[in-house]
Amino acid sequence: MEFDLSKVEVSKNDIKRGVSIPLFLTEELAEFLGAFVGDGHLGLNSGRYGKNTYTHYEINMSGNVEEKDYLDYINDRFNSVFCIRMYYLKQGKNKAISIKIDSKGILHFLHKICDIPLNFKTDSVRIPTIIKSSNIRIKCVFLRGLFDTDFSLTFKNKNFRGYTYPVIKGSFASKSLIEDLEELFKDLTLRHSVIYDIKEYDKRSNKYYIKHAIY
Repeated sequence: MEFDLSKVEVSKNDIKRGVSIPLFLTEELAEFLGAFVGDGHLGLNSGRYGKNTYTHYEINMSGNVEEKDYLDYINDRFNSVFCIRMYYLKQGKNKAISIKIDSKGILHFLHKICDIPLNFKTDSVRIPTIIKSSNIRIKCVFLRGLFDTDFSLTFKNKNFRGYTYPVIKGSFASKSLIEDLEELFKDLTLRHSVIYDIKEYDKRSNKYYIKHAIY
């Protein structure tokens, strides 16, 4: 299926840099979308500087300096899809690092074609419609990206037999994302369980948040 790009606007700067907007869903795009649903951010911000107005079209993925190899890998996927690379940005004095780029065309594509929410996606993000309506292979590649960024693997001491029972868990603020994952897991015949409305404490903010988990 070919994408309808009639609503995707590209800037003169996009054209100058050789930015390419894809016409079809590929495995590289699907894996990038999975990772972006997990750790990505679309920022559309405008304002005024003196007499001039400005608009930032920010595409950003956050991580840790110890995960730079993975960010390199995702940047390669991004480049194969959009024909441009994101640049690295160190954040503060801690180990946080991000890859980002400003692009009107790519932001419009990710928002209008791939259903990625703007600015604050934590509570509302869900699996893109183009993924849900795709074939099994594309769904699996999308999950690989999401698992790499936002799932964990632990070993439980089940029945007191030692820590040998593997558990894969994804925890999200978006209830809609968990519901979409349930449907996707059913399509892939993956046995799973879910828990909704978990109250979790975050030491960094000293606040409680509601999360939803799928195992």
